[in-house]
Amino acid sequence: MNSMFSSPDRTIVAAENIEANEEDLKKEFEKMAQMYQMEASQIEGMIPEEQKENMKKDIAVQKAVEFVLDQANVTEATEELDFEEK
Repeated sequence: MNSMFSSPDRTIVAAENIEANEEDLKKEFEKMAQMYQMEASQIEGMIPEEQKENMKKDIAVQKAVEFVLDQANVTEATEELDFEEK
């Protein structure tokens, strides 16, 4: 599984020492179990250890994104930006 997150996200994970633990992984299995109408233990048993480690990395990046958003000082834009090509 390729991570959907970029290198800067992973840099924040490292800089802030953000990690995913077994409880975080368990919560992810529970979400997946609800989606597929299965038991979390069934989901967990189907996923190889390497994939679980990748999932933990992605969860840590999600936590980093939440950290950045929590730290952000969002202000209202003073002008409208035009992103369309001319």
